[in-house]
Amino acid sequence: MRIDLAAHARTRLAPLLPPAAARLPTVPRTGRAGIGPAARRAVRAVRSAAPAVVLAMAVGVIASSLAGTDPAATPVPATPVLVAARDLAPGSALAATDVVWRPLPPDALPNGALAAPPGAGGQEADLPSPAPLLQGRSVRLPIMAGEPILTSRLAPDGLTGTAAATPPDARAFSMPIDARTPPVVIGQHVELFARPTATDSWSGASGSFPAGTVPPARPDVARTVAADAVVVQIDDRQLTVAVPETDAPAVAAALLDGALVVAVTGAR
Repeated sequence: MRIDLAAHARTRLAPLLPPAAARLPTVPRTGRAGIGPAARRAVRAVRSAAPAVVLAMAVGVIASSLAGTDPAATPVPATPVLVAARDLAPGSALAATDVVWRPLPPDALPNGALAAPPGAGGQEADLPSPAPLLQGRSVRLPIMAGEPILTSRLAPDGLTGTAAATPPDARAFSMPIDARTPPVVIGQHVELFARPTATDSWSGASGSFPAGTVPPARPDVARTVAADAVVVQIDDRQLTVAVPETDAPAVAAALLDGALVVAVTGAR
């Protein structure tokens, strides 16, 4: 598309310029004899600068009017990505019925999204089956309905069930559900408490200890064995939680002792 810049400038500048007779300072011929050299130099300077001023105004007007109107610009097509068709719990194996295709613009495409292969059609009927992208994949972190399926929320290939829901560098333990177990859901963070061990003691009547030392546990106060456990499985009889690897020995000992209490933590 060719643009006549001269015609465009004349059209845009016409309302901005005064009548032709008033554009440049003129000196009546009858009075030129009485004008001094300084005045004549000023008139010549204004006249010589006028074309540059008009040109600068024309460039500014044309640039402002053409900004953002590149006729060659074309919209970038959206990329189809897989999103959850319903809430997906950790440990569940993904199937084609769990997801749907949804087009997203390039600037809204999250890292790690499961996207359609290049060249796939934009219409849902033209898109391939998502089954190959989901084969052997299970959910590791909760995914809400409408959220894109990200590889960071999926377990490594081949892991299912409790193994898929257990974070890396964690250990999963199952414990029976009883009247002391609070209502919890998969993915919820809990804290685990156990009774003090036989070696725990309490000394120091004032309850204060020298700076830099750790006070021993009180025999009448439960001790924390896992401050940040995550519920990974639950059924009618037992609860399975994943704890950091460093907390695993203490949790195992508490389970062997038969005294482990689950406490729900607040929002994180």
